[in-house]
Amino acid sequence: MTKRLQIAVVTLAVLFHACSDKAPVNISDSRTHSTPPETLQSEHDPQLVGGTPTGTQITLGKAIDPDNTIVSPTEAFEKTDTIYVSVNTGSSTGTPNAGTLTAKWSYRTGEAITPLYEESRKLIATGPTISEFHLKNPQGLAAGGYQVELLLDDRPVGVRTFTVQ
Repeated sequence: MTKRLQIAVVTLAVLFHACSDKAPVNISDSRTHSTPPETLQSEHDPQLVGGTPTGTQITLGKAIDPDNTIVSPTEAFEKTDTIYVSVNTGSSTGTPNAGTLTAKWSYRTGEAITPLYEESRKLIATGPTISEFHLKNPQGLAAGGYQVELLLDDRPVGVRTFTVQ
């Protein structure tokens, strides 16, 4: 993301926060990291997306390792936390996925879902990939329920819900 675009996103987030009681966000650059197949076994026990042949694993937490894996998985966050989602993509046979990975962050009030931010990146089939996306607002996120939906080439991969207190 260019510096100018980052400034625009932050400015819009601040204006949104000033004009609304919804949950504004500031998203900084997210990363993708290719990992050799032998290092993909995680002691952090990420969740496997139910029955998908892609072998995609999605984990939420407050911090990531250099390889983009979540340090300590959680679904409960404080207003000032950075919320990371780590996405491990690769087939069950170790063949990497290629395509566009998208994270859609939303705020939930009852049954209503308010979209906050969407970010996509290209996955290149060079090996299993661990990508991270994150959500942060310097003024603090609004308390309540949130979700992040992940898609690969516009096909649902998984949804993780979390709470900000």
